[in-house]
Amino acid sequence: MNVTIELHLFARDTRWMQRGSFPVNLRAYKEDAKKESVRVAYQWFRKINGDYNYEAILEKALCNEEDITEELLKMIKAPLD
Repeated sequence: MNVTIELHLFARDTRWMQRGSFPVNLRAYKEDAKKESVRVAYQWFRKINGDYNYEAILEKALCNEEDITEELLKMIKAPLD
């Protein structure tokens, strides 16, 4: 199963949006769809930041047109253990 993720980003005085369709872990998605969607969005956000030599700032995140911005920002700002 796939979800559509849309990220609105800002970096270097430029705003842009990227959208893509990504596979999710079906079992995890059935248990907690929002949590699994945020996990997939986080992986994509990290990839985007890794592809450029500057850090993009997340302004808005949608998964299947549902706002997941707050949850994704919490994950981005969480310290790594």
